[in-house]
Amino acid sequence: MKKQIGIILVLSLLMSVFAGLSETVYTAGIYEGVGEGFGGDVKLTVEIDDSKIIAIEIVEHSETAGISDAAFEELPAKIIEAQSVELDAVAGATMSSNAILEAVEKALYSAKGEEAPEKAEKELNLVSVSDIEPAPGDAAVAFVKGMENTILNYDASAAQPTREEIELMLYAAIKAPSGHNMQKYHITVITDYDVQMELALTPEVRPQKGTVLFIYCTPEGETPRSVDIGISYGYLNAMAQAFGYGTHIYTQPAFMLRDTGDFAKYGVPEGYEPNQFILVGKSDTVDATSAATNYDRKPVYSFLGE
Repeated sequence: MKKQIGIILVLSLLMSVFAGLSETVYTAGIYEGVGEGFGGDVKLTVEIDDSKIIAIEIVEHSETAGISDAAFEELPAKIIEAQSVELDAVAGATMSSNAILEAVEKALYSAKGEEAPEKAEKELNLVSVSDIEPAPGDAAVAFVKGMENTILNYDASAAQPTREEIELMLYAAIKAPSGHNMQKYHITVITDYDVQMELALTPEVRPQKGTVLFIYCTPEGETPRSVDIGISYGYLNAMAQAFGYGTHIYTQPAFMLRDTGDFAKYGVPEGYEPNQFILVGKSDTVDATSAATNYDRKPVYSFLGE
């Protein structure tokens, strides 16, 4: 619910900023614009003639292939057809869509000979950890306490995570801190059930039609520890559970695929090799108790002086 409200607020803000731009007189020419996307900056050009948008060309972006494709294929044409940026984001590619809208907005401001307004920075309310006294029903506390352990069985009848949910899981994963913040990994996403079954190389890997397989790929010769995959996976897992999904991390089948040397067909980039599999999906509702690791988490921590 909070995610939906946030998306609505962002779109409302964009629409209020863009309102009336289509009625403005622009100087003919080609103008550049940059918007902030999921994977970095989205750079594009907007061609204006007779105060009309006649072409939009994507120059450069680092968005996730497959997830963001719909935004780049559909949104520029819709903007040209409507002669307006008062459009909804493409379903499943909200961040990429907003980046395109932002970049077009900036290009249109340039066509008017004006500077695009700066984004308002959020005012942070910084508090000490000691100041936080969460109530028993606090949503964040309830979420953390309710997080499941590793999922072993997935619901065969559950729907697969949406493209937007997958994109946000990836966004969380790449936000995770790592050694020197190098991010020496690549994550390949496999949504096709038949391909997931091809990669079920051990009996423990049990995909369903509602699961998604993430392959963490690392540079040849690197280890999961040296790349800090565990930290990234932790962030991905937290976001997945925020959407009501469970996860399981597998090492052996990833190494088995690596040892075959035949993994390029599964989207592993050149110079990389598979290192970990992450299966994401709904926990088996019939066997929810045994679906998770069958031991309680121990309080393996202490406070100095206590």
